Amino acid sequence: MKQKLQVTLLCLVFVGLSLWSSWPKGEPSWDGKTVSEWLVELAPDDGDRITALPTQEFFKAQAALNERRKRAQRAIRQLGTKALPFTLSLLDDPPPQPTWLVWTAGKVNLNLPKPPSPALRMARAGYAFEALGTDARPVLPTLAALLQDTNKVWDAADCLASIGKAGVPLLLGGLTNTHELVREACFRNIGRVGTNASAAVPTVLAAVNDANPKVARAAAFSYPGMEPDKEKVISVLVLWARSGTPLMHWALTGAKTVGIFRKPHGAEIEPLLRELLRLAKEPDHKIQASAFSALGTFGELAANARPQAVAALQSGDTGVRLSACHALSAFRQQPESSIPLLIELAHNDPDEIVRSAAVEGAAGFGEAGLAFCGPLRTQVEQAIHEREEIERLRHKTKPK
Repeated sequence: MKQKLQVTLLCLVFVGLSLWSSWPKGEPSWDGKTVSEWLVELAPDDGDRITALPTQEFFKAQAALNERRKRAQRAIRQLGTKALPFTLSLLDDPPPQPTWLVWTAGKVNLNLPKPPSPALRMARAGYAFEALGTDARPVLPTLAALLQDTNKVWDAADCLASIGKAGVPLLLGGLTNTHELVREACFRNIGRVGTNASAAVPTVLAAVNDANPKVARAAAFSYPGMEPDKEKVISVLVLWARSGTPLMHWALTGAKTVGIFRKPHGAEIEPLLRELLRLAKEPDHKIQASAFSALGTFGELAANARPQAVAALQSGDTGVRLSACHALSAFRQQPESSIPLLIELAHNDPDEIVRSAAVEGAAGFGEAGLAFCGPLRTQVEQAIHEREEIERLRHKTKPK
């Protein structure tokens, strides 16, 4: 017993020494916390736990986490270039724990502190570089070098996109790199910079036909958010929709991007809506489901698809029925006939996910549709209140 206590104390001493030796000395601070402490606040170690929470609790926790992150980003902005070395160090792999220390800890059942995962470190780096923006210019040469390192290329491209406009030139250079992995990472991330990277649009469009399918997919994924001319985006997506696979699938993904992020919508979307209506009749269930999902993002502007969505509620494919529920709710037409169909589905569909989606679909019509909900009125009313609370919380989590 005495020997075990001695080993435990020895182990604790070495752990303390290891932590002390690795702890940043003389670190800049702001508002009572060091840079390293603010970096942890950007993406706390326990942040992943909220993903398992029920929907409403998830958004409450997400709102609190977002407020915490915004405070940390304000702190990083105040620290400015002083925060750069510590932010850049997040891209370094932490040194492995000494074998002897792991062995000793195992002998005395002591849990050693684990270093943050690569995903967590990258999340912290991304949020920090986003806060720093143009103040991050001094680290661009380092990120340029990491962009050529196949082990770090995704981290470097992610950081450059987080920096924003100042990182665009390096991402542009990576689009024509001879290494396919570099091209894929840069194409995938440059879309995050939005129209600030519009100079890359011709290169992106050309890359849609790249011999490497991963590079082509990354380019197609980024394009709809980069093109300043919305009508040009729509004409390209219509062309892709008529070109068969894989461009057809990329057109459907791009249509969702337009529906959600390129508002407001006017007459310019009509050609795209016609193609989506056509694709919703395709025999391929995945294409059908994606088409209804895309149509739903345009709301009542896509209401001509209502008859097809009603028919799709009887599809033998779960994904199609699920997407049709969401679309029918978004169209907001004829609640007196749409809601009873959804209520029937909520009662009888063999898939629990579809039954739940049908209730949510009925709730999408709001309180004006409660009169048509029959025996599920109470359940739908509860779903309406939950949707209102979630929207309030979701709005609260949006960055200002």
